[in-house]
Amino acid sequence: MHDQTALRTEGIADPFEQYPQVKAKVDAGYRGLAKEFPDQVQAPPLKPEKDAPPEDVAVWEEARHQQSSERICVEHANAEHKRWRTLQRYIGRREYFDETYSAIAGLVSDRAAMR
Repeated sequence: MHDQTALRTEGIADPFEQYPQVKAKVDAGYRGLAKEFPDQVQAPPLKPEKDAPPEDVAVWEEARHQQSSERICVEHANAEHKRWRTLQRYIGRREYFDETYSAIAGLVSDRAAMR
């Protein structure tokens, strides 16, 4: 499922409408959400065109690096869950996915707490 589809079907956008103080930094898959809520959601900057001057490319590279540096802890947390074989290629029934994911999230949390 595409990020935007999940966003609409699961009601992830609702807090942005209900609570204007909620802010988020997202990846490129949520660029539409950033357009819809420009003061609340920050997506990575658009890549400059091929014939853009080097100054524009340097500004883009710095902005992209800054945003990815701020998001790296979130990406690592997401990746840790996906290291579990059960989630790498989930073939179970859809209605059990939430329960499966919650169980693995608990195991990941316990492992992180032990570190």
